[in-house]
Amino acid sequence: FPSHDNATDNVGIGTSLPKSKLHVTETSLFTGISTFTNTTFFRSNPVIIGSGTSTGTASQPLQVVGNAYVSEKLGVGLTNAQQNTRVAVAGTLGLSEFGGSGNRTLIQSTTSGLIINHNDSQDIIFQTGSVNRFRWRHASSALLIGADSPTGTSGQALQVSG
Repeated sequence: FPSHDNATDNVGIGTSLPKSKLHVTETSLFTGISTFTNTTFFRSNPVIIGSGTSTGTASQPLQVVGNAYVSEKLGVGLTNAQQNTRVAVAGTLGLSEFGGSGNRTLIQSTTSGLIINHNDSQDIIFQTGSVNRFRWRHASSALLIGADSPTGTSGQALQVSG
């Protein structure tokens, strides 16, 4: 039963005392495209996307079934992400970048160690403090330490400068 509060101009569905411009109680179903602007609050029960039933636990207030897309600044395990993707994970982390025809870069922490798999013809550069510390040269299969370009002969798989 819809209701209207003339004093506040609030509309209620399922309540006779609406507390906001649109106050809906009980279960609601939106079909088609629904647009929410400004700040939207979901309280109590989980928000479920891509399924009609809960797939997680009560401690998981956002549940996504299937694929999800976030255009920028996704924070997982932290608030107010400052860069495009920051992840804080307790346990195992696998990170994969897909570009073009398949798996391009895979960074995975396993019980065997850290695996870095880069499936194209570009170098792998290791940095600390934005300074290149060493580089795996794809073209020559050489490991360069302290240099960005080869300093020895092409047959030297390990080249150290400094």
